[in-house]
Amino acid sequence: MNYVYDILVNFKYPLIDFYEWNKGDNIENIKKIPLCKINKDDFIKFKNNRFKLNNIDAFKNGTKLFNNKKKTYNAIIYTDGFAATAFNFDEKGICISKSSLLIEEESEIIDSANLIPETSINYELLGKDKLDLTRTRKEESITKYLIKEISRIEDINKFNYICYECFGEIKNLTKKSLIDLIKDSWDDRYYKIYDFLTLISMNKR
Repeated sequence: MNYVYDILVNFKYPLIDFYEWNKGDNIENIKKIPLCKINKDDFIKFKNNRFKLNNIDAFKNGTKLFNNKKKTYNAIIYTDGFAATAFNFDEKGICISKSSLLIEEESEIIDSANLIPETSINYELLGKDKLDLTRTRKEESITKYLIKEISRIEDINKFNYICYECFGEIKNLTKKSLIDLIKDSWDDRYYKIYDFLTLISMNKR
C-alpha cells in the first residue's frame, strides 16, 4: 500500500473545493493516509456520486492524525494521475465524506502517482450527490439566512425596502413569492440585503 504523509483534509459531504474551506471547518492534519491510483472514469464517479466499496480491509483504520493518535479514519486518497481527492468511509464501506486537497499537496500526489500502477476497484454506485453548481458555499449560506430572516419579517417598510433592493422598485410581492425567487437563483444584489439584515440584527443586541 502506498501512503501520503503530512496533509490537510476537510471531510464534508458533498465535496467542497479547497478555496471554499472556512476557518470554522474541522480541518484535520493527517499524519498518514493510504493512496491508490484508479482509472479516470471511476475517479469521476467517486467525486460526483454516493458509492459503496465492497471491501475496505486494505486500508481500514489506516489513516492517522498528528494531534490525535487514537482517532482513525477509514480514509484513502484516490487519484487518476491528473487529480486527487480524499474519501472517508463507514464500517460498511459507504463513502460518508470527501475532501478536496490544497493545490500544492495535490500536485505532489499527482507527481508521485506516475510511479503507481492502477488498481481495479469493486464498488456500487448509490446515487448522485446533490450538488448546487449555481452557488458557492458562501452564497448558499447567505441564501439560507435570507430565507429564514425574510420569513420572520412583520414590518412592511422593511419588507418593501428589501423588494426595492431586489428589483429597483416596490413590487406587490408576498413573503412566499420573494423567498421562492431567492431559492430559485442567485443574484449579487442579495449581498446588499444580507448586509442590511445582519446590520439590523446587530443593532438589536
